[in-house]
Amino acid sequence: MAALTAGTTFFNSKIFASTINDFTSMRPLPADRKFTSAAIEDVITKIKNSIHDKQLGWLFENCFPNTLDTTVDFEMINGKSDTYVITGDIDAMWLRDSSAQVWPYVPFAAKDEKLKNIPVIIYTTSTYKIDREITNKLGAAYFLTKPTDMNHLPGEIIKAINKVEEITGS
Repeated sequence: MAALTAGTTFFNSKIFASTINDFTSMRPLPADRKFTSAAIEDVITKIKNSIHDKQLGWLFENCFPNTLDTTVDFEMINGKSDTYVITGDIDAMWLRDSSAQVWPYVPFAAKDEKLKNIPVIIYTTSTYKIDREITNKLGAAYFLTKPTDMNHLPGEIIKAINKVEEITGS
């Protein structure tokens, strides 16, 4: 009975379209969004309008900007970017998660001044040169490969911080 009640509560919530044609945006109101990007809003409109399946377009409209809408704490302090991406239930616990969350927005950084002010550091286990080249081409501030010897990690983190400070002028 508890599972049925939980399922009923879940499916009666307002996160789903109530009818087959009810595709109202579930995003926070613009004033309540943590971060907005004109480039991202433009791509949402363009892609949503190019998708013939209305439900799939609605899903993209609500999911693609979710990290920016709900988890980015962005502010300028003394003319310098101070940005924090909240990941999971323990803030900034997993560098991997925050990298995965911002990765979809990296290609748009060149088109949006606000996105340019978020220094993206990719933390990965990848050692492929092509991954580093693509990441740098897309505008990431730093590509940090997890070292096999964890004693090297603090030094790598310092290099990443220095690169971000160089970019942001901090």
